[in-house]
Amino acid sequence: MGRRSTLTEALAQTAIAGRFVFQEDLVSQVGLRVFTATEVQTGRMVLLREFFQADGDPSFPERFQREVERLKTIDHPTIPNTLDSVTEGNLHYLVREYTGGEPLVRFREHSPQQVVARAETWINSLAEVLEELHSQAPPFVVGQFGPEDVLVTTMGRLRFVPVRLESLQPPDTLDGFSESSIETAQIPAYFDVHRLVCLAWWMLTGQVPIMGQPAGNLRPEDFPDLSPQWLKGLQAALDPTYPDPPQTITQLRMLLLGQETVSSEKPPKLEYEVASIKHLSSPKGRRVVQGILKIWNSGGGELNGYCRSTQRWVRILPTAFQGNQVELEFWIDSSGMRAAEEHRAHVFLRSQNSEVDIPVHVTTPPHWLSLLPDPIAAVFPLFPGILLMILMCMALYTGQMGAEKSLMKLSKGEPLGEVLNEAILTMRIPPGDNGPINARVSATIGLGCFVVCPLLVRLIVRRFPPEQRRRLLLAELLGHLSPLIWLTILWNTRTFNHLSLAHPDFQVMDIRGVHMTRLVLLNLLYTAWFLSPVQDRLKPILDRRESLHTALRVALLLIVVLTLGSVLFS
Repeated sequence: MGRRSTLTEALAQTAIAGRFVFQEDLVSQVGLRVFTATEVQTGRMVLLREFFQADGDPSFPERFQREVERLKTIDHPTIPNTLDSVTEGNLHYLVREYTGGEPLVRFREHSPQQVVARAETWINSLAEVLEELHSQAPPFVVGQFGPEDVLVTTMGRLRFVPVRLESLQPPDTLDGFSESSIETAQIPAYFDVHRLVCLAWWMLTGQVPIMGQPAGNLRPEDFPDLSPQWLKGLQAALDPTYPDPPQTITQLRMLLLGQETVSSEKPPKLEYEVASIKHLSSPKGRRVVQGILKIWNSGGGELNGYCRSTQRWVRILPTAFQGNQVELEFWIDSSGMRAAEEHRAHVFLRSQNSEVDIPVHVTTPPHWLSLLPDPIAAVFPLFPGILLMILMCMALYTGQMGAEKSLMKLSKGEPLGEVLNEAILTMRIPPGDNGPINARVSATIGLGCFVVCPLLVRLIVRRFPPEQRRRLLLAELLGHLSPLIWLTILWNTRTFNHLSLAHPDFQVMDIRGVHMTRLVLLNLLYTAWFLSPVQDRLKPILDRRESLHTALRVALLLIVVLTLGSVLFS
C-alpha cells in the first residue's frame, strides 16, 4: 500500500457514526467502497461496506435494514457474520466481522499464478456456498457478485461477502395500478450460475466473458494444475451453442465434475413481441400505459431469464420468467407525456444465452383540445390571463377599499379628496386596524397571478400536438405575457391608481412603482421556462439528468417564494 492521501488521513481521524475509525480501503471503485475500520468501544477490526442513499429515495433505509436483517440469518463459515449497520447522513454502512485477507481482485494483481492454480478449488468451494444459500427458504440468490466480493486470507482460504444489490433498488411502483406487486421478485438462480462462471473465467484469463459470445478455448496444457474435465465443463457453461446450459448451481457442479446434463439438441432461443398497448386513467386522473410483452422459446430446452426496466417510469411484472410461453405485463407512467407524441420506454431481457433491449414506442391519444380548429384552439391560451386578471383586480379592489376605510378613520370619516392631506400621510394606521394586512395580502395575490398564468398556459398548450403548438406559438406567447398586456390596458384605471397608494402603509399595492419590477421579472422568468420551444430543447437534457431538472425547478420555486414573501412580509 502506498502513502495515504490527505482525504484518507482525514477520514482516519473521524469516527464513522461515532463508532468506527477508518483503517484501510480494500476496494474503492465507482459505486463500491469496502474498507476496514476499528470499533472505538471494543477495539476490534471490522469490515464496512458503504451504500449511498439518493436524495429522491426516502424508502432506502427501510430496504437497507431489511437486507441487513436477512444477512444476519446466514450462518456459514465462508461468509463473515453480519454484525450491525450504521448511518451517517446519506451514507449507510454494512458492518461485518473481519478475519483478515484482501480482495481477490487485488490479490490477482500480484499473484496471478496462484489464482490460476487454485481456481478449481476456489470455484468449487464458492459453488458449495451458493448451493447452500439457494437451498434456504426463501432462497438467498445474490444476483450480482465479482472478485471484489471475495477475500483471500493469508492461509489461502476464501471469505465470501455477498450483498443482494437487487433488493436495495427502489421498488418503482405506480400508485393505484400495481399495489399488489410491491414485493421484490425473486432473482432466478441462473444469475448466480452466470456470475460464478464469469468469475472462474476471469481467474484463469483476467478477462470477463461477454454473454452470448464464444469465450475462447481453454487448453489443458496451458493449465497443468487444473483437471481437464473441469476446464471442459467451464468452457461448456460459457458456450452459447451448448445444448443444455446449467440453470442451477447443482447442474453447474455436475458439469464441472464431468457429468454433463444434455437433454436437448438445440440451445434455447429467445423471441419476443409487444402484443398490445392500452391507455388507462387511474381514479386520481393519472395516465398510465399498460402493455403485454409475449416471450417464447424457438430453440430447445426451457427458457429461463430475467427482465427489468431501464427507466424509472417503466414497471414490468414479473421480473423473472421461466417456460417456453410467457407473457409479461409492463406499465408506463405517462403523466409527463404530451398529447399525440411518441414516448420511448425500454425493457431489458436476459435469458441463458442472449440479451436484448426492447424499445417500446407509445403514442398518447390526442386530447380533445388538439381536435379543435386552430382559430378556436388559439383562444384557450388566453383564458388564464383573463381569469387571473379579473382575480387580480378583485384582490386589489378589496385591498384598496380596506385602505380607504382605514384612511377615512384618520380623517374623521370625511371622504378622501383628490390629494391626500399631508397630515394623513405622516400618520400611521391605528393599532389593530387590518388595512395594511389586507393590502399586503392583495398585493401578494396580484403578484401570484403573474406566476400562475404561464403555468396554466403551459398545461393547456402541452395538450396540443407538436405541429399545432408551432402554429399557435404566437397565441401561446400572448397567453404567457397576458398579465403584462392587461396591466398595460388597465394602466390608468382607478383600481391601479387609487389615492390611498400614496400612504406608506399601502404602497405595496402600487404596481406602477418599484413593484412593477417584480411583476415583469416573475412573468418573464416563468415565460422563458414554460415556453414550448424552450421545453422541447430542455426535455431530452433534463430526462437524462434528473438531478439537474430537480435543481432548476427548486431554484425557480425559491425565486418565486422569496419574491412573494418580500411583498407579503415587508
